[in-house]
Amino acid sequence: MQNNRSKLTGIAYAILTAIIYAVYLPASRAVYHAGGNDIFILIVTAWARALAMAAYCLRTHKPLFQTPQHKAQAVVGGVFQALTMIGVAMSLVYMQGPLVSIIVYTYALMLLIFTTMSGEAKLTPATLLSTLTALAGLTLVLDLWNGPWAANSPGIGFACLAAVSTACRMYVFGKQTLDRHATVVGAESLLVTACLISLLLFFKAPHSPTSMTGFCWTLVCVLSMVSGSFTMFHGISLLGAFRWGLFSKIEPIFIAIFSVWFLGEWLHWWQYLGIMIVIGSLLVFQIFEQRQRRFTSRL
Repeated sequence: MQNNRSKLTGIAYAILTAIIYAVYLPASRAVYHAGGNDIFILIVTAWARALAMAAYCLRTHKPLFQTPQHKAQAVVGGVFQALTMIGVAMSLVYMQGPLVSIIVYTYALMLLIFTTMSGEAKLTPATLLSTLTALAGLTLVLDLWNGPWAANSPGIGFACLAAVSTACRMYVFGKQTLDRHATVVGAESLLVTACLISLLLFFKAPHSPTSMTGFCWTLVCVLSMVSGSFTMFHGISLLGAFRWGLFSKIEPIFIAIFSVWFLGEWLHWWQYLGIMIVIGSLLVFQIFEQRQRRFTSRL
């Protein structure tokens, strides 16, 4: 009963985090439109997340970086988190938010392949069907069947970098939160991330927005990333990396909605169909998994 309750709580965290994070992509593009650049957004959000989680740990008397092993884990998680943030920020320069998000969320498929090959998970008909359905939906979302898309190759490349890095960090975070407090893991990793992101200042100067509207959108980005960080790490600790990745697939739907509301960025109808197919793959997985669980319990 307690295990089921934890899973339900984790699912609630996943849905809430998807909604919170979905605000970030269109809001950051609004900052770009107002004169801000990718380095500005990266620096501000990275330090906001790190300091918020570190402050929470200090306030609740949860020490950070206690052992050399914890420090090493923080570096690994921080590097992958930094690569994810850089990939997402740079891809948004070239592509619309919904397209970026759907590429990034292929990390759940990467986790499936890795955990299957490593023996940590079994490739069931449910997971295979979910994977193939999601891939079919992605071809529609990326508009691979209609016209050239090479012009967006830099954006696709950065989004793929974010996807691979996300798969790696989710796997690492899932392992770390098995025996450590989720917020401590998050704070340590994000502090390392903020330091690494700051190194980008040697390569490119940050440009802040030129209007009050731009700064308001910056605040929206900060609130989205900070609040989402807390719910994400707690959710991963309850669901595990792979299951979290499956449920977080709903985020592209909210990104598409918020992109229309905030920026008026409309996609083609078949791209929205692709998003729905990807989300449907999650529902298929859950239906098959539930039936398999009931069948197993009767044996």
